[in-house]
Amino acid sequence: MQEISLFNNIDDELEPFYIENRRYLGSKSRMLDFIKETTIPYLDEIDTVADIFAGTGAVSNLYKNLNKQLIVNDILHSNYVSYITWFGNMPVSYKKIKHYLIELNNLRPFSGYVTANFGNKYFSEENSQKIDAIRESIETITDINKREKAFLLTSLLYAVDKVANTVGHYDAYRKNHQIYTPIKLKLPIVNTNKFNNKIWQIVKFKLNI
Repeated sequence: MQEISLFNNIDDELEPFYIENRRYLGSKSRMLDFIKETTIPYLDEIDTVADIFAGTGAVSNLYKNLNKQLIVNDILHSNYVSYITWFGNMPVSYKKIKHYLIELNNLRPFSGYVTANFGNKYFSEENSQKIDAIRESIETITDINKREKAFLLTSLLYAVDKVANTVGHYDAYRKNHQIYTPIKLKLPIVNTNKFNNKIWQIVKFKLNI
């Protein structure tokens, strides 16, 4: 049975984005066909897949689409937040998400932490100010649950990647990249999750083998 998107009738005002649209050093997106071909003979024997260094979540998403329950982990909080968006089971009001994304896109920029520390470095001054406005405004929204907040934060994370003059983890600069394109939040397109996935942010594991 084909999965149904949580977001139907997307507003023209909001462009869509997907889990694979993130710029991230070490992403396994281009290896997914190889990973699938290598593991597919064994998939009938397992119900759950653990991705303990999940990065962008591309590999987890592969097995989600192959109808497996997921255990998804990464030590980076930004990745953990994204996993709540892509793999969480908490109900989401898509009308509310759309409303707030449009509202956040129309905020007036102001100088804050990002502008003071990263303006005209990783981001243009204008985009830094808009990031500050969006990030602080998200914290003031009180009528959203944890996963709905994760949707807004994930939209910001992906949007920030698009206007940064660095790659992925912000430790390598890009050449000839236009950082002056205005930042714009887009709508994450997420299919329903069939299983009660586990989402972790754990540094150390103890395996009993």
